Amino acid sequence: MGEEREYKAVRETGQEPAYGTDRYTEDEYSNIDMKLTGMLLRLYMGQSGYTAKEIQNFLHLSCPQPIYRWMSGKVLPSVNHLYVLSRLFGCHMEALLATERDGQVIRSLWGLDRVLLIRWLWVVG
Repeated sequence: MGEEREYKAVRETGQEPAYGTDRYTEDEYSNIDMKLTGMLLRLYMGQSGYTAKEIQNFLHLSCPQPIYRWMSGKVLPSVNHLYVLSRLFGCHMEALLATERDGQVIRSLWGLDRVLLIRWLWVVG
């Protein structure tokens, strides 16, 4: 069944599997978890010491509302904003994004819900 899905994907897209592999995996196509991504952004902001107002000015936004929407998991930052935030926080853009798979792994490892985990990371970090 997995091989059939692989060949179907190649036929439909005309593209080879990602990262030079010869097989597709479920992890390569995990969706972004917007809530967990928002919590990561909040965590990076807290660790870096930047306020929403400072990031607003740095990104040349007219108001801080988009930043609060990102942190609440309602919307994701644009690729341009992710790039600038990654430079500001000194990390790779992917470090600012969490997938649904990441959330499943985190919850299974610690047996915590997202909010409790982020609070724990905030204290430890």
